[in-house]
Amino acid sequence: MAAKQDAPFASVRDLQGCRIATEAVGMTRRFLAEHGVAAEIEFSWGATEVKPPILADAIVDVSETGSSLRANNLKVLHVVLESTPRFIANHDALADDWKRAKIERVLMLLKGAIAAATRVLLAMNAPCGKVDDILRILPALATPTVSTLADPDWGRSQHRGRGEARARADPAALCGGRPRHHRGADQQDHRLTEGLTRWLPSGSW
Repeated sequence: MAAKQDAPFASVRDLQGCRIATEAVGMTRRFLAEHGVAAEIEFSWGATEVKPPILADAIVDVSETGSSLRANNLKVLHVVLESTPRFIANHDALADDWKRAKIERVLMLLKGAIAAATRVLLAMNAPCGKVDDILRILPALATPTVSTLADPDWGRSQHRGRGEARARADPAALCGGRPRHHRGADQQDHRLTEGLTRWLPSGSW
């Protein structure tokens, strides 16, 4: 629950008779009832954080980092609740090998997206014939950029994380579609990136 920094509200009790914009109407109504506050609650269409002070006195909105609240000069009055993600599967589905494999694949992709948020780039030199095997083990935010080295049997695969995507001003820099092959002056590197074997299971080459 938030309001403008200069608003005369310090707590939920100060919102008696005020207008509150939110997408979580039921949750907000219950929260106000718990504190004995009667206020006008309206469903928020569009960006909720821009509503105060013209379209609403306060808001109830989901915030992960607080950056949007700070950008709109809002102060937090209350944390209505805290939530964490949960991945839920049916027990019978887990007992099915085919479904379990699909479930584990989705879970791996979710964990990879979370881990990639704090990482920029993973680059490695590997035999060109093993690129598909590497992609099966190391999914990327977008299709990795694959560069041919001086030795045509070897290539460099670059997997970009979410951190890299945020760092780049031009989203077109991320390679999409099929792997892109190109040559450059820095591709005279025949070294196998140290630590590659930690990513590829033994015997996968």
